[in-house]
Amino acid sequence: MNKLCVLTVYFIVGVGLPLISNADIKTAVIKHESLCDDTHIKYPQGFAHAHINKIIKAYILTLNQTQKARILACKNSQSKLKPSLYAEYEITYQTPRALSVVFHLSRFQTNAAHPNNTVHTLNFIDDKQVQLADLMTSPSQTLRIIAPYCQQKLLKNDDFDQAWVKKGTASLPKNYTNWTFDDNGLAILFDTYQVAAYVFGPQTVVVPYTTLNPYLKNSVKKRVWNQR
Repeated sequence: MNKLCVLTVYFIVGVGLPLISNADIKTAVIKHESLCDDTHIKYPQGFAHAHINKIIKAYILTLNQTQKARILACKNSQSKLKPSLYAEYEITYQTPRALSVVFHLSRFQTNAAHPNNTVHTLNFIDDKQVQLADLMTSPSQTLRIIAPYCQQKLLKNDDFDQAWVKKGTASLPKNYTNWTFDDNGLAILFDTYQVAAYVFGPQTVVVPYTTLNPYLKNSVKKRVWNQR
C-alpha cells in the first residue's frame, strides 16, 4: 500500500528582541506527517551571532534524527500507533549579552497512557554556549550550592513525596541539566516525574542572585545581570 508522506520546512517571521544587535528572529518549522509519523518542530533562527543559530540547529537536527529512528522502529513492529513529536520553544531570557532558550517537547510513545513531556535548555553568553559549572568560580562547588536550595524549596510542598523530591534533587549532574538565566537569578527546571508525580507536571525553582552572588564569576555577573 502506498503511503503518503509530506516533509515541510518553512519560516514564520516573528518579532524578536535584540541579542547583541537588532537581528530578526524567525521561527523555523520542520513538519512531516504520514500514516507512520507525526512530527512538528519549531525552533528560532536569525540571531546576530551565527554560532548561536548553528548550535540550535544542530540540536534540532539531532532531535529530528532521533524521531526518525522511532518511526523506523514503529514501522518494523507494524504498530498501528504512530510515534509523535511536538517541539515548541520560548526565549525566556534575553539581554544584549545573554540568552536562554527553552524547548518544550511532547512525545507520544506507542501504547503509552499519556505523552512524555520534557524540556531542553540552551544558554549562551555572547556567542558561547555555557553550562551551569561555567558560571562559577569553583565549578566543583556548583551543585553543592544549588542542589540543597532546590531540595529545600520543593520539600515545602506537602503534596510531594519526600523521597521522590530528594532523589530528583540529589547533587548529581543529571538532575541539573536544564536551567535558564532569570532576572532574579537562575531558574532550575525539573522535568515531569523528576521530583513529583505526573499530575503535578514540571517544576521550576529560582535560585536567587543573592544566594549565587558569592560564587559567580565576575565576568558572568557583568555580562548576564550587568552587576559588578
